[in-house]
Amino acid sequence: MDNALPTALVAGLLLGVGVHELLVADWFLALGLAAVYASSVYFLLAFEVSVLDTVFDFEDRTDRLGYGLGVFGLSVSPLALAEQYGSGGTATLVVVLLFVGVIAFFLLASKAHRRAAQGR
Repeated sequence: MDNALPTALVAGLLLGVGVHELLVADWFLALGLAAVYASSVYFLLAFEVSVLDTVFDFEDRTDRLGYGLGVFGLSVSPLALAEQYGSGGTATLVVVLLFVGVIAFFLLASKAHRRAAQGR
C-alpha cells in the first residue's frame, strides 16, 4: 500500500499546527507552510528523492559565479525579507521556514518529474 500521501498530509498537518501554536496566530500562513511541507514530504517519500543529493557542477567560471550569486541571494533574502516586513521575534523564523520549504518543494518536484519521465 502506498502511504506516501497520508504520511505527507500528517507531516504537513503537524507542522502547520506547530507553527500556528508556537510561532504565528495566523491560520492562513500556517496553512500555506503546511501545504508546502506536505507536498515536499510527498515527493520525498513517493519518488525516493533527496534534496541533499543534488550536486551542481558548472565548468564555466561565469556559470559558477552566477550559481554562487544565486545561492547567496537565496540564503540572505529570507532574513532580509523578515527584517524588512516582519515585526521581529518569531516572524523571522516563519519566513525562513517558508523559503526553505519552497526551495525544497521545487527541488523535489523537479527530481520527481525527471524520475517519473524515466519510468522510475
